[in-house]
Amino acid sequence: MLLIYTPDITERIKYTFALFFNQLIRVNYLITSSEEEFAQYKGNKFSYASENIFGSALYFISTSLLFETDISEYHPSGITGQIDGRELIGFFEVNESPMPFDVFASAFYLVSRYEEYVTGKHDHFGRYKDEHSIAQHCGFLGKPMVNYYAFAVKSILQKYFPDLKFEEPKFSVLNTVDVDMAWKYKHKGFYRNTSGFVRDLINRRFDLIKERFEILVLRKNDPFHSFDYLIAQSKSQQIPLCFFWLLGSYAELDKNINRENAHFKSLMKRVDAESDSGIHFSFKGHHQKKSFGDELASLEKTLGRKVTKNRYHFLKFDIAKSLYKLINLGIKEEYSFGYSAHSGFRASIASPFYWFDLTLNQQTDLLIRPLIFMDATIRYHKPMSDEKIMQYIDALLQKTHAVNGQFIALWHNDIFDDSKNDWKMIFEWFNKRAAALIHS
Repeated sequence: MLLIYTPDITERIKYTFALFFNQLIRVNYLITSSEEEFAQYKGNKFSYASENIFGSALYFISTSLLFETDISEYHPSGITGQIDGRELIGFFEVNESPMPFDVFASAFYLVSRYEEYVTGKHDHFGRYKDEHSIAQHCGFLGKPMVNYYAFAVKSILQKYFPDLKFEEPKFSVLNTVDVDMAWKYKHKGFYRNTSGFVRDLINRRFDLIKERFEILVLRKNDPFHSFDYLIAQSKSQQIPLCFFWLLGSYAELDKNINRENAHFKSLMKRVDAESDSGIHFSFKGHHQKKSFGDELASLEKTLGRKVTKNRYHFLKFDIAKSLYKLINLGIKEEYSFGYSAHSGFRASIASPFYWFDLTLNQQTDLLIRPLIFMDATIRYHKPMSDEKIMQYIDALLQKTHAVNGQFIALWHNDIFDDSKNDWKMIFEWFNKRAAALIHS
């Protein structure tokens, strides 16, 4: 057992130590604010305080962040350190401590997305811009830095306390699929197909006119209808699979099939019987009071069960406003924590974690499962060859595997209609590579 002394057991202290010692480097621990209890304890222990008041005992010097209750205008600079040959970049400089920065405050700052509350810099869709993140500025957006912090703390503790026992989490992989449009042509109705035909005619897209005719009249397979393939490939390597269904009313950025369409309902029920499902809250729903509730109710009615997982369409959410909407609707797991233009680690962590609401200064029960790779990042922002894509994904896979994290990949059912890359080959390679790492 590990005893930790800190002069004030705040909500942020409890949250951060639980993140480290319950989730990332699992070890039995207790926190105390009693100097007498800590001084008399003969077992493994360390203190976290602004000064060392216990002489030879292991201590980590603290800064003020975890003892505060409000949101301040922090704009920290990166501080470099090295533990066991691994370079670390943290914040909030300290002296006479095992690390040159406050490792616990650094982790809290990154995982709580503190900067997203204070900078307010968004793109034209209203999303926090990755280019303004401190991870991007310091060059570690592609690294699970908080996991690295935890491993560094574990290394320090093992040197001081060789008998301290840790339980390692297991590396895992999850395939997720955002269903923004279940069919390219089928089941869209007369008006949408007619307007699509006219648009293609005006733009002289005779290839699309021919394709539309072959699918609607000659009954060829719709190119977006890849559900059986996705399920079969994931099952072949025993990789779990979850589909997120967009059910918002038709709008400029929400263009799925009508949620009352019988074919669409049948598809959702059939797919859910062989995988898992979540709601894909619509873009327009952010501006309509009851939209999210209606979308969720529709999916639950179709599937005949409660749905507790969400990913926001376009990855659009506001850290200070959007997540409490999920809690109020009974959502338990959130899958939107990624950037559209960059794969990597938005919260600098490769493991699930509970959302800490800085506005109310308290931990919530909403579990965040960070997104690490998305096919649309390549398709729309970072085009590259098939070989480069696999190298890109593999580097992220290996970094996640090295810290026993969870690698969540986001695919779209329409990706295989993209002629610029061989996405079927990439998807099959990914599943085999992920399975190999799971069993290594």
